[in-house]
Amino acid sequence: MRLKIKIFIFILFFVLNLHSKQKNELGFNIYGLSYHFDRKSIEGESFNEFNPGIGINYVYKLSNRNALFFESGFYNDSFQNIAKYFSIGYKFDLIKDRLLIGIPLTLYNSASIDERKWIFAPLPILSVRYKMLVINSVYLPAYDDVNIYPALGLYLTIYNHR
Repeated sequence: MRLKIKIFIFILFFVLNLHSKQKNELGFNIYGLSYHFDRKSIEGESFNEFNPGIGINYVYKLSNRNALFFESGFYNDSFQNIAKYFSIGYKFDLIKDRLLIGIPLTLYNSASIDERKWIFAPLPILSVRYKMLVINSVYLPAYDDVNIYPALGLYLTIYNHR
């Protein structure tokens, strides 16, 4: 029931923002893929590298090349558990509206790590944009006692206009 309400609110904000004249943008994230540098876990099991899920993304433009962004979503993680996250970050346009780099400060939760605990981590991101479509690649580094398997994540953001 709560998921249906969240989806309804997201669709409502998406539709209301469709005709906005502001530079700010609302987007829909579709997760994803991952690539693990260690091809197997310590137990010898292969990682799940197809990580479907959905999320939202809001960009608040500070200037033509600088933006804050807010993102939240959930997806099927590398150990087949549902991962949830919230982040606030900064992005800089290296090539105007085409190639962006950023650093979100992220709160992450998954039973793969510890279902009762939220993890805080800065995660570097590289984004390539074409009109209203953005391909995002995020680096998930190894952190002692939290995540011993570094990986790359890949997901798509679709914005409501360009």
